[in-house]
Amino acid sequence: MRARTGAWPAIFAACVLAAGAKSIALGKDANWDLKNYHWYNAWALLNARLGWDLAPAQVQTYYNPVGDLPFYFLVQWLPWPRHIAFWMALSTAVAAFFLIRLCATHFR
Repeated sequence: MRARTGAWPAIFAACVLAAGAKSIALGKDANWDLKNYHWYNAWALLNARLGWDLAPAQVQTYYNPVGDLPFYFLVQWLPWPRHIAFWMALSTAVAAFFLIRLCATHFR
């Protein structure tokens, strides 16, 4: 069955809500990678410490810190962890939406 053109915004909203709800249900994450380099690399980039500190996060210090900036800014600006979890799921929601669109296009 082919989805009508007007149904796509509702499907996108459903993807966002589903991914956000799942992320909130999983709860906060405090794994080793987050503590070791995801948080530090973004902080070091913004505070001009990348060329100063000598591998504080081991080899992972030399990963590109730009990918960690969205998480760092969300944690700095949003006071509630559940809001952060919801926003971090947005990329998953967009990917799920486009997967649904591809499936609707190719599997009629």
